[in-house]
Amino acid sequence: AMAIEIDPNNAYAYFHNGLIELDKGNHGDASLQLERAIYFDKHLYEAYFCQSEIMIAAQNTPQAIEYIKKVIAIKPDYWIAYKKLGELYYDNQKYADAVTNFATYFNNVTSDKDITHYAYSLFFSKQYQEAREMIDKLVQQNPNDYVLLRLLGYISYETKDLVNGKSIMDRFFALVPADKIFTDDYSYYGKMLSAFGNDSLAIENYKLALKKDSTQYQVYDELARSSNKLKKYEQALKYSSIYFRKKPNLTPADYFQLGKAYYSTGNNLDVKTDSLKQLEFYQVADSLFKQVEVLSPNSYLGTFWRARVNSSIDKETTLGLAKPFYEKSLEILIKDTVKYKKEISEIYAYLGFYFYVKEDKAISLDYWKKLLEIDPENLKAQEAIKSLEVK
Repeated sequence: AMAIEIDPNNAYAYFHNGLIELDKGNHGDASLQLERAIYFDKHLYEAYFCQSEIMIAAQNTPQAIEYIKKVIAIKPDYWIAYKKLGELYYDNQKYADAVTNFATYFNNVTSDKDITHYAYSLFFSKQYQEAREMIDKLVQQNPNDYVLLRLLGYISYETKDLVNGKSIMDRFFALVPADKIFTDDYSYYGKMLSAFGNDSLAIENYKLALKKDSTQYQVYDELARSSNKLKKYEQALKYSSIYFRKKPNLTPADYFQLGKAYYSTGNNLDVKTDSLKQLEFYQVADSLFKQVEVLSPNSYLGTFWRARVNSSIDKETTLGLAKPFYEKSLEILIKDTVKYKKEISEIYAYLGFYFYVKEDKAISLDYWKKLLEIDPENLKAQEAIKSLEVK
């Protein structure tokens, strides 16, 4: 107060007043004093840094980031500012920005061993090898640190190091307190078990993940995948439907996957006892694949799978329900007969049979010959051609 009385423009006096108010917990008064300090000295980087702390406490992250950026602009070698900025980006899931700032800090401050968030940022930025090298060193020093083991397990799954990954996650679950288990711990372990072919146990872990946090909609997709692998198609459809309802910003792939789920479930119903239910499932599948057509007009998938669905509805091919869809998808597929050999073969076989049913043997023969051109070993085409040429 005496300093300000002598020199009303004394930036450091206002800065220290700000620190005093900050220590008292008076963030509003502290911020006012720090702003006065900045007004009288635009290069007083410590004042900007303290303002960032106040903004963090007020949960005003964008303003906190701006203050830290000003600190770095004024004093580029104020290394702690880079770590603070890395933490802010980490907390806001901007992992690439977090990595950049953590890297600057840790390259210059080698005495700081607190690199967990740096490693996690590398992981979330999909820089798995760099994250692994960092965590491996720490695990050697702290083999029972479950926080490190968790991340190492996640990295092992992402890098397909499944054998090591499973043993790491087994060790992790043996060490981690029950109240410290994350949703992702169960879901990653489930994905690892599924990769080993143990989908029954994978499903149990996915259910534990949802018990932890039912908002994690992506877990329902994993449940559907494991159920499909176990050939529990109705169960898979149930989970796929929940995933579809819960997921924001649906993509063509989401419509496609749910369409396949309805189609597969319909195929596995007993037509003798569930014919109406089967037809209903096929109709829903068709509407979903139609949506794929609308959202991805340059893709063959929506049209091609509509053809498959309609072929299943019109099992005797008397109505030709699948014909327009197969013909439309062929326009896209024919551009690459090598890549799409399987799909084109299916189309030619359908059209060959369709025209045979319609007793237009010349066109039927033409399609079977086209099939034989791209697949000379196709027995169905060989037999059809032999039969039609005899007639």
